[in-house]
Amino acid sequence: RRTAEGGGGAGPGMKASRSKHDRSTLLDVTRHGIGLATDLYDLTIINAVRPELEACYGPLTDRMNGAITSATSAGAMIGQLGFGVLADRLGRRATFIATALLLSVSAAGSASSAAIGGLGVYEVLLAWRFLLGVGVGGEYPLSMAVTAESAAEGQSAESMAMTYMMFQVGQLLAPIVVLCCLYGGASSEVTWRLSLGVGSVLALLGTLLRAGTMTESKAWLEARARARKTNSFCSWSTLRAIGYPLFGTMSTYFLYDVVSWGVGSYTSSIFKSTTRAGTIWYMLLINLMATPGYALTLCMGRFGRRTYQLLGFLGMAICLFLVGVSFGSSPQFVLVVIFGLQKIFDSAGPGATTFIIPGEIFPTAVRATC
Repeated sequence: RRTAEGGGGAGPGMKASRSKHDRSTLLDVTRHGIGLATDLYDLTIINAVRPELEACYGPLTDRMNGAITSATSAGAMIGQLGFGVLADRLGRRATFIATALLLSVSAAGSASSAAIGGLGVYEVLLAWRFLLGVGVGGEYPLSMAVTAESAAEGQSAESMAMTYMMFQVGQLLAPIVVLCCLYGGASSEVTWRLSLGVGSVLALLGTLLRAGTMTESKAWLEARARARKTNSFCSWSTLRAIGYPLFGTMSTYFLYDVVSWGVGSYTSSIFKSTTRAGTIWYMLLINLMATPGYALTLCMGRFGRRTYQLLGFLGMAICLFLVGVSFGSSPQFVLVVIFGLQKIFDSAGPGATTFIIPGEIFPTAVRATC
């Protein structure tokens, strides 16, 4: 009787509305975050397939090994700034589609690398990985900006945390793909080419999803209209006004990346098992241990961004110190577990805050650039 009189329970209309909202949220998270999943996949996969590359084309010199690994990071710096400026000038939708398309093309190019003229496979792969990095860099500020601008008022932290969690999807998928190849008996060449090629498929799905379902950001359209009236887009007065917080977000992001990716790009070399599959299982375990950290970001609105960032940096420092002092004297599995604990502090701390905070504190007109 209470339900019939409206005194209890949820009516069909409310349930339908809630279901529609859930589907819309899932679509937004997938559309905004699939590029982040692709980013982490592409950054992780090269770490996993080095032995297969060397089995096909000979040992990597230290110089070439470092160049292939860092080429993506170098490209990312250009992509972040370049696509960020374009997104603020030309709009979110077109540039968001362009970054995904660039990711797809460059990942496909990486997977099909072959000797050309006087260039060997490693040199060609390096060039494609650099272009891939440009796309990776573009995805980061655009995912942040688009998610922040589409979030309901007062829910930016939760919306951005859900999009940020897509990083974990790509981070877990990379070692799983390699394990499937290894246990499936694939050759070394098939393993590295297929593994790199999966990143192209992910990015292509993102391109099609954005082209088919995304509309231009209303917040950006309003900000562009105001900027045209006042001629204030990225003026010196604007830059001076945001200079102090911009320095803060840039410096913490720089420090975080040096630590996180400086070490994270070589986990398959640092934490080796006695078997090839065992090393990839170590990678998967390390990445899997980051999951609680990603889940904790959903509570960031309650405990604060500053708290998460400080505790995250502190926890990372302690764990990395323990790995450093015990490396070579402790069992490898113990080191893997300690490093995995570090990933919890990473994903809940600066990994999340360096993504979320810029999206919340900078004005719409220069959000992607910053």
